[in-house]
Amino acid sequence: MINEDLLRRIEGEIYFNILEISNVEFQKKLWFGHYKNYWSSYVELMCMLFDDNQFNLFIQQYTSLLHYSSDFTTKLSCLRDSLKNFNKEDNKSDIEIVNDPEWIQISKLAKEIINEWTPVPNLSGMEEFVILSKE
Repeated sequence: MINEDLLRRIEGEIYFNILEISNVEFQKKLWFGHYKNYWSSYVELMCMLFDDNQFNLFIQQYTSLLHYSSDFTTKLSCLRDSLKNFNKEDNKSDIEIVNDPEWIQISKLAKEIINEWTPVPNLSGMEEFVILSKE
Protein backbone atom coordinates (compact mmCIF):
# COMPACT_ATOMS: atom_id res chain seq x y z
CA MET A 1 0.00 0.00 0.00
CA ILE A 2 1.30 3.44 -0.90
CA ASN A 3 1.84 6.12 1.71
CA GLU A 4 -0.98 8.72 1.64
CA ASP A 5 1.43 11.68 1.43
CA LEU A 6 3.30 10.10 -1.48
CA LEU A 7 0.03 9.31 -3.25
CA ARG A 8 -1.12 12.93 -2.91
CA ARG A 9 2.25 14.22 -4.13
CA ILE A 10 2.09 11.99 -7.21
CA GLU A 11 -1.50 13.07 -7.83
CA GLY A 12 -0.47 16.74 -7.71
CA GLU A 13 2.46 16.19 -10.06
CA ILE A 14 0.33 14.29 -12.57
CA TYR A 15 -2.25 17.09 -12.45
CA PHE A 16 0.60 19.52 -13.05
CA ASN A 17 1.83 17.48 -16.07
CA ILE A 18 -1.66 17.26 -17.56
CA LEU A 19 -2.11 20.99 -16.97
CA GLU A 20 0.97 21.57 -19.15
CA ILE A 21 -0.40 19.25 -21.85
CA SER A 22 -3.75 21.07 -21.77
CA ASN A 23 -2.50 24.44 -23.02
CA VAL A 24 -0.60 24.61 -26.32
CA GLU A 25 0.05 28.35 -26.03
CA PHE A 26 1.59 27.80 -22.60
CA GLN A 27 3.70 24.95 -24.03
CA LYS A 28 5.06 27.31 -26.68
CA LYS A 29 6.16 29.78 -24.00
CA LEU A 30 7.51 27.09 -21.70
CA TRP A 31 9.24 24.94 -24.32
CA PHE A 32 10.83 27.83 -26.21
CA GLY A 33 12.36 29.83 -23.36
CA HIS A 34 9.81 32.58 -22.75
CA TYR A 35 10.03 32.17 -18.96
CA LYS A 36 13.24 32.87 -17.10
CA ASN A 37 12.63 30.45 -14.21
CA TYR A 38 10.72 27.67 -15.95
CA TRP A 39 11.40 25.45 -18.94
CA SER A 40 10.23 22.15 -20.31
CA SER A 41 10.00 20.19 -23.54
CA TYR A 42 7.91 17.40 -24.96
CA VAL A 43 10.53 14.80 -23.98
CA GLU A 44 10.87 16.23 -20.46
CA LEU A 45 7.11 16.27 -20.00
CA MET A 46 6.69 12.67 -21.15
CA CYS A 47 9.57 11.51 -18.92
CA MET A 48 8.04 13.24 -15.90
CA LEU A 49 4.57 11.88 -16.57
CA PHE A 50 5.40 8.29 -17.45
CA ASP A 51 8.71 7.65 -15.68
CA ASP A 52 8.88 9.93 -12.64
CA ASN A 53 5.16 9.98 -11.85
CA GLN A 54 4.27 6.48 -13.07
CA PHE A 55 1.15 7.51 -14.98
CA ASN A 56 0.32 3.89 -15.88
CA LEU A 57 0.42 2.76 -12.25
CA PHE A 58 -1.52 5.85 -11.21
CA ILE A 59 -4.34 4.92 -13.59
CA GLN A 60 -4.26 1.19 -12.85
CA GLN A 61 -4.11 1.37 -9.06
CA TYR A 62 -4.10 4.83 -7.53
CA THR A 63 -7.26 6.21 -9.10
CA SER A 64 -9.31 3.67 -7.14
CA LEU A 65 -7.49 4.60 -3.92
CA LEU A 66 -8.38 8.23 -4.63
CA HIS A 67 -12.01 7.24 -5.35
CA TYR A 68 -12.01 8.68 -8.87
CA SER A 69 -15.09 7.88 -10.91
CA SER A 70 -14.81 5.22 -13.60
CA ASP A 71 -15.65 7.85 -16.24
CA PHE A 72 -12.80 10.07 -15.08
CA THR A 73 -10.40 7.14 -14.94
CA THR A 74 -11.45 6.19 -18.48
CA LYS A 75 -10.59 9.70 -19.66
CA LEU A 76 -7.17 9.44 -18.02
CA SER A 77 -6.67 6.09 -19.78
CA CYS A 78 -7.67 7.59 -23.10
CA LEU A 79 -5.18 10.43 -22.58
CA ARG A 80 -2.46 7.92 -21.68
CA ASP A 81 -3.14 5.86 -24.79
CA SER A 82 -3.20 8.95 -27.01
CA LEU A 83 0.11 10.12 -25.57
CA LYS A 84 1.71 6.71 -26.02
CA ASN A 85 0.64 6.56 -29.65
CA PHE A 86 1.63 10.12 -30.48
CA ASN A 87 5.06 10.75 -32.02
CA LYS A 88 5.94 7.08 -31.64
CA GLU A 89 8.06 6.87 -34.76
CA ASP A 90 8.04 10.41 -36.15
CA ASN A 91 10.57 11.86 -33.69
CA LYS A 92 9.12 15.34 -34.18
CA SER A 93 10.71 18.48 -32.81
CA ASP A 94 8.92 20.52 -30.14
CA ILE A 95 7.88 23.11 -32.73
CA GLU A 96 6.40 20.40 -34.94
CA ILE A 97 4.57 18.94 -31.94
CA VAL A 98 2.86 22.15 -30.81
CA ASN A 99 1.63 22.68 -34.37
CA ASP A 100 0.51 19.08 -34.96
CA PRO A 101 -3.30 18.68 -35.27
CA GLU A 102 -3.16 15.37 -33.39
CA TRP A 103 -1.30 17.03 -30.50
CA ILE A 104 -3.86 19.83 -30.43
CA GLN A 105 -6.61 17.20 -30.02
CA ILE A 106 -4.64 15.55 -27.22
CA SER A 107 -4.35 18.96 -25.56
CA LYS A 108 -8.12 19.40 -25.78
CA LEU A 109 -8.65 16.07 -24.02
CA ALA A 110 -6.17 17.13 -21.34
CA LYS A 111 -8.10 20.40 -20.92
CA GLU A 112 -11.33 18.44 -20.41
CA ILE A 113 -9.63 16.37 -17.74
CA ILE A 114 -8.27 19.46 -15.95
CA ASN A 115 -11.71 21.08 -16.03
CA GLU A 116 -13.34 17.95 -14.55
CA TRP A 117 -10.66 17.17 -11.95
CA THR A 118 -12.26 17.70 -8.55
CA PRO A 119 -11.11 18.28 -6.01
CA VAL A 120 -8.03 19.89 -7.49
CA PRO A 121 -4.94 18.25 -5.95
CA ASN A 122 -2.72 20.16 -3.55
CA LEU A 123 -0.43 22.27 -5.71
CA SER A 124 1.70 23.63 -2.91
CA GLY A 125 4.91 25.07 -4.32
CA MET A 126 3.54 25.15 -7.86
CA GLU A 127 1.23 28.15 -7.56
CA GLU A 128 3.29 30.46 -9.81
CA PHE A 129 3.49 27.82 -12.54
CA VAL A 130 -0.28 27.28 -12.39
CA ILE A 131 -0.88 31.03 -12.71
CA LEU A 132 1.46 31.21 -15.72
CA SER A 133 -0.37 28.32 -17.37
CA LYS A 134 -3.64 30.27 -17.22
CA GLU A 135 -2.32 33.48 -18.80
